[in-house]
Amino acid sequence: MMLSRILPLSLVVVFGCVGSAAGQPAAPARLAAPTADPVIAAAGDIACDPGDENFNGGAGTAQFCRQRHTATLLSGVDAVLPLGDTQYFEGAASAYTLSYGPSWGQYKSISRPAPGNHEYASGSAGGYFTFFGALAGDPLKGYYSYDLGTWHLIALNSECTFIGGCNVGSLQEIWLQADLAATSKECILAYWHKPRYSSGRYQSDPTYIPFWNVLDAAGADVVLSGHDHDYERFAPQNSNAQADPNGIRQFVVGTGGVGLRPFGDTAPNTEIRTSTAFGVLKLTLHATSYDWLFVRESGFEDPAVPFSDSGTAICGPPTAVGVSSFSAARTGAATRLIWHTASESRALGFNLFRSQQGKRVRLNRVLIPARGRARGARYGWLDRSAVRGQARYTLELVGVDGRARRVGSLVVPR
Repeated sequence: MMLSRILPLSLVVVFGCVGSAAGQPAAPARLAAPTADPVIAAAGDIACDPGDENFNGGAGTAQFCRQRHTATLLSGVDAVLPLGDTQYFEGAASAYTLSYGPSWGQYKSISRPAPGNHEYASGSAGGYFTFFGALAGDPLKGYYSYDLGTWHLIALNSECTFIGGCNVGSLQEIWLQADLAATSKECILAYWHKPRYSSGRYQSDPTYIPFWNVLDAAGADVVLSGHDHDYERFAPQNSNAQADPNGIRQFVVGTGGVGLRPFGDTAPNTEIRTSTAFGVLKLTLHATSYDWLFVRESGFEDPAVPFSDSGTAICGPPTAVGVSSFSAARTGAATRLIWHTASESRALGFNLFRSQQGKRVRLNRVLIPARGRARGARYGWLDRSAVRGQARYTLELVGVDGRARRVGSLVVPR
């Protein structure tokens, strides 16, 4: 059953503009407006080095260097998301010319890549930024965002040591907060190379908890990654590996062609996985939901290990309450939060959360009761406990079914 959705939020911060474009990385040129709900194709770990013994003139072998074959799966999509390690082993410009270029490079104009560790093997990812140009964002940063249809997409750079870190307070994490505060899109997808969660060789990586926390607080829906040479889908979860129906769903798609590897220890909340299929993940981005389909490359297929994965999920914050505004104003050393509902039904009440300095706390000890008014109501809360520094406030609705759903989020500079 499709739940009703909130009205667009009016985020009013009366003491200054939040999320302005100043200082943000320049975004690539806009993709062509799709005539229907856009379809994206994503995978990482793609093209073999031309000197690889399995390169075979670009045709590869039965088990390695399948980039030419997975490239045939990209036809007809609106955008291609290369999830890092696009060109092995050192991402040299000459290698792009001979390997990635003739395969996935056919779709360069609609590609919006994220860099991986092999791009930076030479120290600067020069071959990567030379090949993709402005499509890859600012070469000093490698992260950027853009809109596609009704969705907001964010390419992040997981090679933290080359860009000043990925930790709380890093330039990239600060930019991510501002970018999310500035978007009006309710459905959000982010992607970077090394996964937060993985059952593959490299396992889950806590380095990206700050990314996850910021995205989760903003109500993001999907994260895509590569790095481990396998395919794995996770249930929605938070940054501490706790299953959460309101959390983020991650897909690991390291099946772009270079090779496959067996799994290691099983990570919590994994739903389905394979290390026996090359292919790409296709996502159809609807206004209030998304469909996923793993499309395997048929040239390498073990008939004894059949595999398929497809499904659909709601995106954005579903709710039975129409929240017309959520605002903040400084009152001395405190912050006053005010929200208005346009209508209310089947609601028990609200929770308020503050995320600051890497910690997320609930402000109300008991549920703030909903008033159940058909024409809505006005609510307020005075936060006296925040410390100096930027804070994100999240408003959560608890329905009569007991489910908690995000219905508002804003950033308050202090």
